[in-house]
Amino acid sequence: MPPRSGTAWTSDRIRPQTHKPSAHLVAQTPSKSDKGKGRAGTPEPPRSTAVRKLDELLAGLRSSSTEPTQSQRFKDNRVSSAHDGCFCQARTHALSEYTPLCAACGLVLCALHPPHRPCPHCAAPLLDPAARAALLVQLEEQRTHTLAEEAAARARAAEELRMAEGAFPALGGVPGAGAGAGGGGAGARVLSLVGQRVVVESYRAASDMRSKEAAETGEDAEDGVPPRVPPPPMEVEYMRVPRGPATRWVASRDGEGAAKYVAPPPVPRGQSDRRGKGKGKARDVAGS
Repeated sequence: MPPRSGTAWTSDRIRPQTHKPSAHLVAQTPSKSDKGKGRAGTPEPPRSTAVRKLDELLAGLRSSSTEPTQSQRFKDNRVSSAHDGCFCQARTHALSEYTPLCAACGLVLCALHPPHRPCPHCAAPLLDPAARAALLVQLEEQRTHTLAEEAAARARAAEELRMAEGAFPALGGVPGAGAGAGGGGAGARVLSLVGQRVVVESYRAASDMRSKEAAETGEDAEDGVPPRVPPPPMEVEYMRVPRGPATRWVASRDGEGAAKYVAPPPVPRGQSDRRGKGKGKARDVAGS
């Protein structure tokens, strides 16, 4: 009996055949993430140090406006850590551009103390709401101006690079031809021939040298500024040992053995008149 070409029922053990696309078709088909990346354009350049500092100041001012109890962190009129304040009074660091002076206690503040933090000495706020709003507008304008200057500098650098490539065309199809321009800070190895010897010399980047020098001198490796000055001690230093009778120092406080003022003895009136008359006669004789 010849087998049937088809049946009215199907078996559960037989899976239907599905046609998978080939590898080259899958590679050519763009995915949703690729489409999104294409619409997003080129990635933004990394932020510079100046822009990062402005962003930190803006974030601190915005957070301080929503946290009214921030001054409670500064108790006992002293800061809790070395990152909260500096007591150099602009002798070691530059004067603060935004809050140079505390209006409550008169402490001179340096550039390391952020404007949104309270005074490290008296814990009073350095900015009122109106001054904080004005400073926010100023920092936002400064950030916009800084970004525009950096974008113009990048455009000038790209134009100079394009002109240089036009004068000296690069080899086409060589992978990594422009890697040397962007990786200048990663160090280099130079191969040279000295006589019949091959000498390999390694050069480190300038940023690594600067960070090593900053670590040796005790300065901040990122900013290159001296460390913060700690707050003065709470107690006044004085001599705690008992004073002996042979010392020249005496206790000027009230109590037994304290130094007291002794008025000079009065001069009799007759002696003062005689002294005055004698001086007058001598003056008359000298004048005649």
